[in-house]
Amino acid sequence: MSDKTTSAPAGAASKASPGAVLAVTCAAAFIAFLDVTIVNTAFPDIERDFAGHSLSELSWIINAYTIVFAAMLLPAGRIGDLAGRKRMFIAGIAIFTLASAACAAAPSLGLLIAARAIQGAGAALMIPTSLALMLPAFPPERRSLAIGIWGASNSVAAAVGPALGGSLVELADWRLVFLINVPLGATALLAATRVLTEYRVPGANRLPDLAGTVALTAGIGLVVLGIVQGNEWEWTSLATLGSLAAGAALCAYTLWRSAGHPVPAIETSLWKVPGFAGVNVGSFTSGVAFFAFMLGGTLFLTSIWRYSVLEAGLAMSTGALSSAVFAPLGGALMGRFGERIIAFIGGLVFAASCFWMAAMAGPTPDFLGVWLPGGILVGWGIGFVFPALAGAAVKNLPQERMGAGIALNMTARQTGGAVGVAMLVALLTKGGLPYDRFIESWWICGAVAAVTGVLALWLVPAGAGGHVAATSTGNAIRAGGGSGQAMAGTTTEGIIAVPEPSRTISSLGSKS
Repeated sequence: MSDKTTSAPAGAASKASPGAVLAVTCAAAFIAFLDVTIVNTAFPDIERDFAGHSLSELSWIINAYTIVFAAMLLPAGRIGDLAGRKRMFIAGIAIFTLASAACAAAPSLGLLIAARAIQGAGAALMIPTSLALMLPAFPPERRSLAIGIWGASNSVAAAVGPALGGSLVELADWRLVFLINVPLGATALLAATRVLTEYRVPGANRLPDLAGTVALTAGIGLVVLGIVQGNEWEWTSLATLGSLAAGAALCAYTLWRSAGHPVPAIETSLWKVPGFAGVNVGSFTSGVAFFAFMLGGTLFLTSIWRYSVLEAGLAMSTGALSSAVFAPLGGALMGRFGERIIAFIGGLVFAASCFWMAAMAGPTPDFLGVWLPGGILVGWGIGFVFPALAGAAVKNLPQERMGAGIALNMTARQTGGAVGVAMLVALLTKGGLPYDRFIESWWICGAVAAVTGVLALWLVPAGAGGHVAATSTGNAIRAGGGSGQAMAGTTTEGIIAVPEPSRTISSLGSKS
């Protein structure tokens, strides 16, 4: 086992072979990204198993994971710097694996939701530390290729997730979707203990703002609660308005607290960098539209077109596969035209895909005439807009702040995803014909996606390529990063612009 603790400068070589380190970190990231799309596909079967619960209650199966992941992503990296990246990486895998087993065995919805929240915490520890452990194993000239391979593994996870989820449900039931993580996680855990070398960042001696992190988690959760329960509680009731107001107040408190904290839950100082705040807004709105579209599409296919879960999973895979084709193209075009134009085009194409579905999808199944072209369009749009926003997020940041910038942008997207799922649930539970509600949801998703495109044209910094898109980012995208994983709701393109492993995404809370 490689247990040696290293506090050497970034770039210190790992004693394990680079290929072995890459395999272990890719395996763990694969598991985390797989869970995003595979659970969406299994949702209809979970809904049938917990038939006594409302859609509003069931939506927390997705949002518990998303909210905890979003809130913990920034402090998780700082904890890894302080306590040891290998240690936190292993802890993340163990937490995720055990929580997956708990999900599979959950006898009640409440326990399933609690286990999903713990899963989100494990994923938040795995993702930043996987990159931070991988980069020191490679010389600087090979790091872009390594992250391209890392991104490609996530792309594969996102692409196979819907079909694999449908197959597992068809084979047994939704519990197998979570149970599959146990052998995968155990294998990754064993390999990590044997292969990886411990790293700590010199001078990292303060814990991140845990109180701010708790406040942010509770704030987002209360806002989502107010939205999903709005119909049942009534929108003007004290419960609904109180939940929304309390959630907003907690989020505002987190921002206020972060502005003066040495190791904040949110790096608010980054919003002073030209264009960064605008990119975060675009990432938030793209998350709203994308997460709502993905869950809504699965539910439409199973409840309106009466597809089996397997058929729905295969149908939803068209978008992921399309994204795998268009993301590298978008990456190449970013080097010539800049992130702003590519994000603008991606946002409008994504909007067009939603409008196509709203206008053309009838109550009678038509995969070839409606769903296939719509899936190609949504993959094109997401394959352009997510990587472009990820690249734009770090374009004007100094190198030592890029890790924090990437994490904050990812947090914005995941938070938008939680809000998007909540809005979809509120729409589907407001009454009326279910088919009409789905059509309405696509019109709304399209409008939000169009807003993302317009915001990109207005707020994203101008310029072709830049030091991020034209160099490391372009190389990694061509190597395969960011294609199908865009369909999982998060991308990694901007990460490869960070040349120093001690300043990667794992240095999320560090200002030094």
